Amino acid sequence: MATICGLTFVLQVSSNLEIIPAIRLEYGDQSIKNRNQTQPTKLDLNIIKGLEYMPSLALKYTVKEQNVFRLVGSRTVTRPKFSESAPFQYVADFAGITAQGNPELLNGINYNADFRYEWYPAKADLIAVGGFYKYLQNPIEKTMIATASGQLQSFGNAKSAQVAGVELEISKNLGFFSKKENSIWNDFALALNLSYMFTEVKINPTASTVNTNNNRPLEGASPFLANVSFKYEK
Repeated sequence: MATICGLTFVLQVSSNLEIIPAIRLEYGDQSIKNRNQTQPTKLDLNIIKGLEYMPSLALKYTVKEQNVFRLVGSRTVTRPKFSESAPFQYVADFAGITAQGNPELLNGINYNADFRYEWYPAKADLIAVGGFYKYLQNPIEKTMIATASGQLQSFGNAKSAQVAGVELEISKNLGFFSKKENSIWNDFALALNLSYMFTEVKINPTASTVNTNNNRPLEGASPFLANVSFKYEK
């Protein structure tokens, strides 16, 4: 994978409004060569390649120095991992279930929109709330293949998926522990991030896969996320 070129512009429309358009061209070439499991003398070659464009547009509106609104839209790409596209069977990490990659996988395309309000009550402190939405085209999802010998996991491109959620972020500088301006505490901060997500994916029903529900949440996506971090920044 290689980034061919990328361009970013910052347009200062007024003292309050910035518009930041950007685009990146990226060429991806993923190839897997392996011996055929039924014919060991035969070599199989799986190639996923293509040129992808990833534009984005960001708007930043500053009401006052402490109040900032951001709106961002972008197009991104999700490429399959080795274990998802390798066309041979292996033992998965969990519960010893056998899994097999799918050489027919396509890259997933993601359309993203994010809105965020940021309030800086003091230097290096932040309170932010926001919302986000993602439309996923050809998302890669784990599937279950019907076999006579037992469970066999694989991967496939679903029709589409959508993700929507809200987010809260709080970051507090620890300089209040000392009254000295050059105190080392000014370089430390404690941050908290909370998110709620709604996800839904539409599965392609086929004769070879076993689906309990063709519309369900994204595999592996938790509706609630919480992160706490201790940061150092000089």
